[in-house]
Amino acid sequence: MNNNTQCNYTLLLETLQDFIKMRSSLDRLMTPITQSYGLTPMQSAILNLVKHSEKPTVSTLFRSFELNQGNMSSMCKKLESDGFIKKTRSKDDERCTFLSLTEKGEAAIAGINSVFSYTDEECWLTREEMKEAENAIAVIRRTLEIVNQKFATEFEKDGEKDA
Repeated sequence: MNNNTQCNYTLLLETLQDFIKMRSSLDRLMTPITQSYGLTPMQSAILNLVKHSEKPTVSTLFRSFELNQGNMSSMCKKLESDGFIKKTRSKDDERCTFLSLTEKGEAAIAGINSVFSYTDEECWLTREEMKEAENAIAVIRRTLEIVNQKFATEFEKDGEKDA
């Protein structure tokens, strides 16, 4: 491995470790709240996306979360069997089913969201800190897109060499 490759790999490993720590921290914060409604943090995120999307489908959810479609399908089946969401077939295309929240799903999301409803004075972060956090997340997203594009391009080049 050359120095540049090692540098890229080290950055990716450090980033992965940081994201694992962030995910654990978010789960520790969210789990007691979501568990009181019979949900995991991921399930509550899915319900929030269903609530705020126009005509959501399993496909739109898996693309939004960038998860495997089979995993997302299983999670949606669980949410449906637990009574949080319902599926409705499209009138235009019977192959397509749309997701919506049931009353139970609406109540759970309303309850979870109410825990995080604060006035400006009660908010954990100032407006400036919130804007800084939003900007940092935007930079991370753009950086990951660039890395993914360059990695895919590099992988294609390596594949052509092997052919």
